Amino acid sequence: MISSVIKKCLLGIFLLIPNVAFSQYIGVSYYYDGVWNGWDGTQWNEYDLYGSRHGFRVYKHGERSADFFFRFWITDYTVPEKKDIKTHYKTNTKWIYDGYVEYYVCDVYPTFEDCLRELGRPLYKEDTQWSSYQEKLALVKAKNIRKNGYFNPIGYKKVTKPATIWIMPYKKYPRIYNIFFDGVGYAIDLGIADEYYGKYNPN
Repeated sequence: MISSVIKKCLLGIFLLIPNVAFSQYIGVSYYYDGVWNGWDGTQWNEYDLYGSRHGFRVYKHGERSADFFFRFWITDYTVPEKKDIKTHYKTNTKWIYDGYVEYYVCDVYPTFEDCLRELGRPLYKEDTQWSSYQEKLALVKAKNIRKNGYFNPIGYKKVTKPATIWIMPYKKYPRIYNIFFDGVGYAIDLGIADEYYGKYNPN
């Protein structure tokens, strides 16, 4: 088990230096139908991150950062002054930015919300390679042909959408990002560890 001090040091490096690859305990939460689900903590070796405090890629451990399944970046980010960080923290005021997200959809799960409803997470490439997926795809194909007379498959497709990104108040480094797009939300807690579970709400 890696100590909390080492994890904090690594997190600081990740957030200070642009475009750094980093393994980290993270928590994720999803928002749809007007409700956040609880934090889902991932293990140290499950996800890796690549980027910096104004945006990063999330990808499975052992894969390349180019094989990310979710990415976001802030287009109007500037590093805030220490006094502004302190004020935001004291008044519990979030930082609000504009930006973009990238994620993947497919014929069976054509929206991010579909992925959340059916998979409980973003779409992975391997999700489209299982035999159970091929069975569902055959049903989608047949339904489209009956309804429209044709079926144009999209395959495993990357989608880019505008997003509103909240960075929740923090003492030193950004920790909780709430990312909103297409009526859904994706929250990432960079500092989560066992002792933190249940203490933070994405709202």
